[in-house]
Amino acid sequence: MRSIVVALAVMTLLLIGNCQKGEKFDAEKERMAVSSVLNDYVESVIAEDLNLYSSCMSHDLGTVYFGAFGEPIYG
Repeated sequence: MRSIVVALAVMTLLLIGNCQKGEKFDAEKERMAVSSVLNDYVESVIAEDLNLYSSCMSHDLGTVYFGAFGEPIYG
């Protein structure tokens, strides 16, 4: 019984210690990054700039884009 309690205490301490490590989440930094991508997207559509548009999109083959017309675009 004592070994179970000790094991649980050690695991708890390890979990608490690991939760405190790492980078802090910066919401403002993430908000600015998302805003930048959205602004680039709008600018690319207005300017009809396919290179800028392409930089805003994911090129993962598992991604599916649905537009207003036609078939979905894969990748």
